[in-house]
Amino acid sequence: RASGKGHHTSRHERRSKMEKSIDSYFTEILGVTYTNPREYSPLSLAYIGDSVFDLLIKTLAVTKDNKQAYKYHKEVSQLVKAEAQAGYIMYLLDNGLLTEEEEWIYKRGRNTKTHSTAKNATVGQYRMATGFECLIGFLYLDKQYDRMFEITRIILNHDPVETDRAEQQHKDPGKAAQEDTIEDTSTLEKSTESTDGEKDAE
Repeated sequence: RASGKGHHTSRHERRSKMEKSIDSYFTEILGVTYTNPREYSPLSLAYIGDSVFDLLIKTLAVTKDNKQAYKYHKEVSQLVKAEAQAGYIMYLLDNGLLTEEEEWIYKRGRNTKTHSTAKNATVGQYRMATGFECLIGFLYLDKQYDRMFEITRIILNHDPVETDRAEQQHKDPGKAAQEDTIEDTSTLEKSTESTDGEKDAE
């Protein structure tokens, strides 16, 4: 028995050493060639980000317990819908949890014009959800798996109920779109105000 146990442990150790990252399977078996994801269009990043996030949530749901497929669908749908994704990205932004580059990637996706719409979501929420998926897609293609999973953990541990800002967007989508447009210039305006203030102080 001791010999068999030792053999099992040794085999497990060999298997651990042979483990590869998922991108290795894509490149070595399927012949995928990765390029700089910063050069991808925002909608390309959002397209794959949608599937990646969907897979993450479905994996969590299925491995948590065994139940009927329609129950999985009901549970997962609540977590991946546009309204929920808008709440996730707002939580990350409001708490300063994104890097400067991650925020830039998000805004690229959010500001991209699309002809699609989401059910039960405002235009503003749909745009934010597109930005969120763009960010997930970027992290995935950039092989930043640790960061991608960390962000997923953060948002799932956060209460998914929308903030007051999201509720306002739901009531007034026109105002939400206006706020989205203004936000892009807010950093520059704050920088200008700061400089003017320093000059006045002098």
